[in-house]
This record gives sequence, structure tokens and C-alpha cells, in this order.
Amino acid sequence: EALCDDPSIDAVYVATPHQMHAAHVAIAAARGKHVLVEKPIAVRLDECRTIIDAVQNAGVQLVVGHSHSFNAPILHARKLIDSGAYGA
Repeated sequence: EALCDDPSIDAVYVATPHQMHAAHVAIAAARGKHVLVEKPIAVRLDECRTIIDAVQNAGVQLVVGHSHSFNAPILHARKLIDSGAYGA
């Protein structure tokens, strides 16, 4: 919640356990954050509806995607971010 309350954050990557996705997406959307959530979007169909309704009501974008945390381009991006060469 604290992360989602930060006005400098525009988007949130939800990579928590699947059963937590609906609650975490709803928190982010309610605070106007765009969301990328890892697959599966949720565990139950009603949770999927909760997520869809939350982003539609908030007018934010939702992307559902695979986890690529350990792919070479993502690891390279992590190194670039950690270097500080492109900002905080």
C-alpha cells in the first residue's frame, strides 16, 4: 500500500503469489497505478472479475504477462538501473 501511495510511481509490477493478485491489483488500481500482473491473472474466476472491474473503474491499464525476471534483457535492465546512470 505504501508503494502505491507514492505519487512518483506510475505503474506497479505484481509478482506476488497468485492468490494475492486480486487484492494487490485492486490496491494499485484504486490509487491510479497502471499494473503489470504475472500469469496467471488470478486463481479463481471471481478474482479475475475483481481485477478487471478494479482497473476499469480506475481507468488504468492492465497487462497480464509471463515472468521474465531471469531473462538476459531483464537482468541487463536491472544492471542499468542499479548503476544509477539513468536516475534514482
